[in-house]
Amino acid sequence: MDRLTYSDRQVFEKFGFTLRESARFRDVSRLFGRGLAESELRTNLLDYKDEFLDDKPLSRRHTYHLYDSEFYSQPIHNGMFKLKTGVNKSERGGMMYEGLKRYEKLMEKAPDGEVVSWYSPEGNSNLGTEFDAGRWYIGFKTEQTETVHFNVKTRPEFPILDLLTTLAHRSGHEPPFFENEEQGKMYYLTHPFTTGLSGEEFFGYIDTLMKRSIVKPDETMYISKRFSSDRTVHSFQSIMQNLRARLLQNEEDEFVKIHSDRLTDGIVTEEFIMHNYLNMIAPYLVKEAGGTVYLYGCSGTSTITMNEFGKFNFPPHILREIIESNKAFKGARSIFDSLSKYSSESFPCPDCGHSIPSGKGIEQCPTCYVTKDQVAARTGVKCD
Repeated sequence: MDRLTYSDRQVFEKFGFTLRESARFRDVSRLFGRGLAESELRTNLLDYKDEFLDDKPLSRRHTYHLYDSEFYSQPIHNGMFKLKTGVNKSERGGMMYEGLKRYEKLMEKAPDGEVVSWYSPEGNSNLGTEFDAGRWYIGFKTEQTETVHFNVKTRPEFPILDLLTTLAHRSGHEPPFFENEEQGKMYYLTHPFTTGLSGEEFFGYIDTLMKRSIVKPDETMYISKRFSSDRTVHSFQSIMQNLRARLLQNEEDEFVKIHSDRLTDGIVTEEFIMHNYLNMIAPYLVKEAGGTVYLYGCSGTSTITMNEFGKFNFPPHILREIIESNKAFKGARSIFDSLSKYSSESFPCPDCGHSIPSGKGIEQCPTCYVTKDQVAARTGVKCD
């Protein structure tokens, strides 16, 4: 098994996932069975796809279970599944953590069927990144210890403050006077509130607000993939309609294959985690013009290019498996061709990751001296 030559911090800063998932997978598998560990990984991969790659305005449906006024991702009262353990207490100067605690307590006290609102605005995370969109968290109390949650991305220009304040007043809450919009948005980060509405009443009231033009139906709530070729504008009305449908339909998640061929003696390693995420990213690299994928999320947008595969020094067999497992890569192109297609001057060596000048007649890497024939012998892909 090849040892990875980059740190978890490097991977997180570039790709937005953590290699520590390998340790998590092993622990959950050991204590609660491999099936649950794989289920968690599939959930993480789907969330990654929706959040970073597809930049969907509305999240997937998440069910959290209440034990002692705290959310758990599984119906198992064990600290491994406590939601707050994944929140950095320094985020937003501690306000994010405090807001989550209050949100949990409100959900516990809420009667079955009630809707609870919480908002996290765009702005400085206090962790070295900027959130370029806000998040409106909408929770539905379905049973005494079970809650269903969605979150909606909101662009800075969307009148979320008017919407939240109107909802709060409707529910009997009295928010203070806000000197400016930023102050108002930050208020709702630490002041989630119960709406006093059931799910049906909540959506009925949203319809009323649109009819009264408190928030116009065609108001742009979010623009997804704004730097990509398939940029999409999402209106307030369309997102609310999708939210209602997802709540009522309880859609099944799409199937995500776990690539277990990266296991050695059944042991889950960091390479196993990396391989599964790269298989999720790979088709997007080829689809996007120029071979660049934008990772959106709600923090500052970052990019991944074909050259990143070289920068992070991925072993040749990983490149081969990614190429072979994704139809977008298949065909007559070699590994070298796939990588160099997007750079007119150079491309990364699939062996050492250093640059190789583009052009006919280049037979070996000038850094590690690996030849095209040697790469072909190891990977089974013949280079032109």
